[in-house]
Amino acid sequence: MIVARRLAIAFIALAASGAPSRAADDPRLIPKPREATAGDLVPLAKSVAVVSANNDDDRFAAKDLTETLKARGIRVAAGADAGFRISLLRLDAPGARRTLEASSLSFTDDMKAEGYLLVTTRDGAVIVAGSSAGIFYGAPTVKQLIRT
Repeated sequence: MIVARRLAIAFIALAASGAPSRAADDPRLIPKPREATAGDLVPLAKSVAVVSANNDDDRFAAKDLTETLKARGIRVAAGADAGFRISLLRLDAPGARRTLEASSLSFTDDMKAEGYLLVTTRDGAVIVAGSSAGIFYGAPTVKQLIRT
């Protein structure tokens, strides 16, 4: 069974100086998150969709994530066929703002260069980043959280 852990994570790439997360909330990710709040394990639906903006760097991260999931035997579908949607969004996108507001999270200035927030629900995951580096660093985190 393929599962993903529901969580909200605030990351800064290679953030060794951040406050440690509680042991119960530690999803054992590399790099270690600055903050993490873990939720329940959720079985993934019949397939996964990876969606990104029309930016070459973000499309590269989406393609790499898609290829990794396929290599693990996860069905990656387009559009409405997918049960679990992974969105790679820039901070200025309307969907990113809605996700942050709904999760009561904020994106700080020190995160804009390489940081990202990852918010997951039963139906999907959203990586919100201020740069292509943040999107790029967020994708491997999703790879680590999806277990086959």
